[in-house]
Amino acid sequence: MEITRKVLVIDDEPNVLNIVSRFLSSKDFTVAAAPNGDEGLKMFKRFSPDAVLVDLKMEGMTGFEVMESITKEYPNYPVLVITGSNDVKDALRALQLGAWDYIIKPMIDFEELYQRLLKAFEKLDLLEQNRKHKEYMEQEVRIRTEKLEARVKELEDQIDNLGKKC
Repeated sequence: MEITRKVLVIDDEPNVLNIVSRFLSSKDFTVAAAPNGDEGLKMFKRFSPDAVLVDLKMEGMTGFEVMESITKEYPNYPVLVITGSNDVKDALRALQLGAWDYIIKPMIDFEELYQRLLKAFEKLDLLEQNRKHKEYMEQEVRIRTEKLEARVKELEDQIDNLGKKC
């Protein structure tokens, strides 16, 4: 059984919010939608999404502030930017804040959005596999170190016993 991924979409344009939410739902994602950054952060905490799609330019809390708040607590969290801004400075700032991708509106082909989201989930899965492998390797090192230390102690005791017999 495949686990359904949860995506939070944060955008202050109702049409974009509706279209993106419907499209992702049709691709079997569980989608939550927030009309602004403040609501988006509240929903982030309640909904626990696997990824966030966020617009940068919104009234009130901007997408930059949303990203800052999320990536401050979760540095390797998949946040994808969907924005009307094709300003290089905005793109650089978003990437510096931890954006995994930068998609410029209007989106003509929603399939591209879908593929970019799938790539983000692949990266997320690889990061999780890497984390688990690292934990496994650290545990193996601890076990082997304990065995080596026990063997060293055993050999030292044998040497001491030999010295006492001589």
